[in-house]
Amino acid sequence: MPKINFYDRIKESTLTKKEEQFVNQLMSNVNKVAFLNGAKMASEFGVSPSLITRFIKKLGYAGFSEFKKDLESIYKKNNTPHDRFEKIIQTKDLKEGIVQSTFAQDLNNLINMQESMDEEAIEKACLQIENAENVYISALFTSEICAHLLSFYLNRLGINNVTFLGIGLSKKVEYCRMTEKDVFIAISSMGYLNEIIEAAKIARSEGSITISITNDNVNVLARTCDLNLVAPGIGTAIDYSQIAPISMINIIANKIAGDRSEEVLENLAKEKESWFKFYAFGVDKSFPR
Repeated sequence: MPKINFYDRIKESTLTKKEEQFVNQLMSNVNKVAFLNGAKMASEFGVSPSLITRFIKKLGYAGFSEFKKDLESIYKKNNTPHDRFEKIIQTKDLKEGIVQSTFAQDLNNLINMQESMDEEAIEKACLQIENAENVYISALFTSEICAHLLSFYLNRLGINNVTFLGIGLSKKVEYCRMTEKDVFIAISSMGYLNEIIEAAKIARSEGSITISITNDNVNVLARTCDLNLVAPGIGTAIDYSQIAPISMINIIANKIAGDRSEEVLENLAKEKESWFKFYAFGVDKSFPR
């Protein structure tokens, strides 16, 4: 029987409000508490040891040791860019190992994404995007790369979209007055940034369908949105990797393009004519089509 991990246990459990708050604190500070004992963990979060004991029992762990092993595993996968880069620059084989370790980590992110892929959620997300009156895309920091790419693809597919990027994006979301006909997409590698979470809450309160692209199914952003698409963003050096999120965006674009293939093919044919007309390939008029 396969081992049930922490994320699956959370999804299958009905948590009290205090337990929900504890999970949020735990995931936001896993790098600080993964290696603490029960008493110190309770002190760190200002909760009673009995709450942690009941929580662990509710999730089905045999005891604190088993729970702690899962936290340590999460820590190893999710520590911050600062932590990762600090460790890398302290290693003797920085120059020799960085190429292969970066490639290996990106490959591992893609493998993890494939293994946890929820095709039904992807289908639902794409359908909502296709039928939306407007699609609003929000992201912060390195995730803004993905927002730009998704916007570019949606423009080519003829889908109205607006991007909200950077600090202050939640206010922009609040002022744009979304409706139930709109879709809001939040892209965040780890899913704990208050700005993105607040924006998703605002969009949902307006009746819009909310979709997140983030690291796992149990972080705050994932549990705030109607649909979550898992794309691990674990980085090797200076920041979170965007390889898996970009792959997820490619999947979304290709799925929507496949659903409206005749329209897309017609538009691409017109685009092809324009390329030749304006010598987009850098060739002369004698170049055969």
